[in-house]
Amino acid sequence: MTCGEYPFRVWSSAARGLVTLVAMESKIAKEARLALIADAKRMTPEQRLEAFLAHCQLVMELHASGVKIRLSKLKASA
Repeated sequence: MTCGEYPFRVWSSAARGLVTLVAMESKIAKEARLALIADAKRMTPEQRLEAFLAHCQLVMELHASGVKIRLSKLKASA
């Protein structure tokens, strides 16, 4: 199971109906996360805002393409 970029191991307690997510660590993922944090600290507020805007635009394009695919599948099955 993944949540964002982080893989998780799911532990379930059937008796209580609880699910606990435990992050699986890797050296490469940890180094990448630390590098990302260091890069963000070096950015100006304007650069962080521009990066956030670019991120949001890419996420919206990804979402729109998913909607387009789902609609085309619905039309094909109708």
